[in-house]
Amino acid sequence: MHPGQHNLLVTSSLLGISMIDLNTGYTCGWPVIILKTTNGGTNGISRLRLFQTTITGIDFANASNGFAVSGGGFAVAGSKAGRTCNGGASRQIINAG
Repeated sequence: MHPGQHNLLVTSSLLGISMIDLNTGYTCGWPVIILKTTNGGTNGISRLRLFQTTITGIDFANASNGFAVSGGGFAVAGSKAGRTCNGGASRQIINAG
């Protein structure tokens, strides 16, 4: 396992999933959780800390570029959205709502 990867027993409510291929995927949910796998979820799932609030939706175009939203999504006032261009290593907040 690499630093930042853990074998996790997920007891959270998962609200969204985006699989890039058979091995790489992201999931999000409550409370404040984004998980990334690079081996189909077999082991070594990374927990990404990109937001301070529950993530309700996630979508990745490829292993590097993706979006995540909190609250009701892009069209709801008070919601937050974020974009990553490096697989979740960092993010940029986008005004939503």
